[in-house]
Amino acid sequence: MEKLRDFFLWIVHGFKLNFILEMSTKEIVVAVIDVLLMTMLLFLLIMFLRDRRAGRLVIGLAVLFVAYLLCGFFNVALSYEVLGWLFGVGSISLIVLFQPEIRDMLEKIGTSTTQFVQRSMQKNQSADSELVTVLAETASDLARDQVGALIVVERTTKLGDVTMTGTELDAKATVKLLRNIFYKGSPLHDGAVVIQNGRIAAAGCMLPSAKSKEDYGEMGTRHRAGIGISEVSDAVVIIVSEETGIISVANNGVIKRNYNKHTLAIDLSLMLNGMELDEIGGDVAKSDKDDKEEDAAVGTPDERGGDSADRA
Repeated sequence: MEKLRDFFLWIVHGFKLNFILEMSTKEIVVAVIDVLLMTMLLFLLIMFLRDRRAGRLVIGLAVLFVAYLLCGFFNVALSYEVLGWLFGVGSISLIVLFQPEIRDMLEKIGTSTTQFVQRSMQKNQSADSELVTVLAETASDLARDQVGALIVVERTTKLGDVTMTGTELDAKATVKLLRNIFYKGSPLHDGAVVIQNGRIAAAGCMLPSAKSKEDYGEMGTRHRAGIGISEVSDAVVIIVSEETGIISVANNGVIKRNYNKHTLAIDLSLMLNGMELDEIGGDVAKSDKDDKEEDAAVGTPDERGGDSADRA
């Protein structure tokens, strides 16, 4: 127990915490708020990394840091110096190791901030009713004929990196054009259509597959790709199942099923005005057992969606 007490005293003196006794009440309040903010930040960081592979790496780094402190306390000079050098030089390597997680986190922060500003400034603006009508009618027609489709409507998160994977069109969105794109004999049916500023920016685009570990049941790669792009952006994704003709919408990593032309138009109008799918009334599901689709390729050359196996 005495060794443990000495260890904690060493940490207190090492971090020069004695200055707390000389602080004013105001300074103490500010310091407490500062600590609470940092605690909240660490909590959010832990929650963000919990279900990611980088979580194990963080645990490993924490173990090394504890070992570093113990080596300093017990005067294990060589190990203390080596670990100190490792933390000094290795901090640059952490940026490379955590690059995907840092990017995801910054995208989420940027998306949340942009959505807040957009809602404040554009609360009374209406969505493009013509685009909503075109998308609802297209999805309804394709569902009736059981033609698979995957349409990504860009909102505040720019999808330039996605459009670059397909064929750029920059064409006005019409029912006839969208139907021709997803027609099984079309060279552009294999992939997703991206809508930017009310126009068809590109077709045949590749999308990332869903990252989350939610149980998506027997949903095929078209639906997983739709969920995947909604996890890394605030896009609204319309999915039409080739096998069942069911219309679904994905947004913020969740998916809602069984739309018809009328209900799709209503929800699209709300979401293009800044609302999120899980804020709209109705069933929002993170998994589904009824839509078994064959494998297709969406995201990588062997994961892209296409019509022969319920592809996008």
